[in-house]
Amino acid sequence: MTLLYLDTSALARLYTNEAHHEAVQLQRDTASGVVCHQLAYVELHSALAGRRRRKAMTETHYRQAIMAVEADWVQFAHVGLDDALLRAAAQLARTEQLRAYDAVHLTAAQALLPLGVQFMTFDVRLRQAATHVMPGSVWLPQP
Repeated sequence: MTLLYLDTSALARLYTNEAHHEAVQLQRDTASGVVCHQLAYVELHSALAGRRRRKAMTETHYRQAIMAVEADWVQFAHVGLDDALLRAAAQLARTEQLRAYDAVHLTAAQALLPLGVQFMTFDVRLRQAATHVMPGSVWLPQP
């Protein structure tokens, strides 16, 4: 079995009815565990609140999603931000032209490679960079 690292774009699909919702659930259910960076907690709450503001989620669905996030979050393993990860993420941001938090997610996933990890994202640019720096360890959507 393999650990499943979810960036925020993948994590949000666990709590919404967006495309690939079922794929994320399936990967979560078959993984030996789910790992996220601690920053994903804030990003996820922001993403869900944004969907509610844009009326992409009803108030009821939003409240249900937040309750599910809180229940799941304690089940997930979390990577924290230390100086080594910070510096490695800055390097990836420069070399792979990534946004700051995307670089943090990718660096956190890279740190887990020795344990066996599959990186899941729906951000196209981040997936391209991940495929470049973690070949064979990135989930690819089926056409």
